Amino acid sequence: EVQNAPEPPQASGPPAALFDVVALNDENVQAPYKAILAPNAVLATVNACNRMTPIDYDRDIRHVKVALNEEQDLPYMLGDVLNVFPRNRVDQVSEFLSQYEMDGHEMIKLTPIEGANLDARKRAASLRPRTVEQLFTEVVDVFGRPNRAFYKTLSRFAASEQVRVELERLAGEEGKE
Repeated sequence: EVQNAPEPPQASGPPAALFDVVALNDENVQAPYKAILAPNAVLATVNACNRMTPIDYDRDIRHVKVALNEEQDLPYMLGDVLNVFPRNRVDQVSEFLSQYEMDGHEMIKLTPIEGANLDARKRAASLRPRTVEQLFTEVVDVFGRPNRAFYKTLSRFAASEQVRVELERLAGEEGKE
């Protein structure tokens, strides 16, 4: 326990869906591209991202340099939090979608499910129709390394005892490396 925080409740199934997804099959549906950003977010290019801690250190602390356009302002005070929302590479997303026989150009509409706990960025993704490719490029992390909490949750749904034990190993201290 950390600071007397209660353990998360044990779910009996996978997490509830956050959105209803509707394919917009009408070929007249078009939406000009607009990046999926949280309100007041600033889109910037990362010029450098250097790890400052040793590889065997418990935390990955980095020094990140970003480039802003002349008209952009990024006020940042000591103690502020900076959220970084990386993007997946379009060529990797295209290959991924192809492997799962998904049409990246298909227009879809996301509708938040009533009571869903959505952050501002996910809510922004539902404001207008989007392509499948845009969602997988800008929002869905399909190529990132899963964290230990993911493996712990997944272990509850393992098809065999052997798989459950391996997933729990990955979720524990042994799985850090």
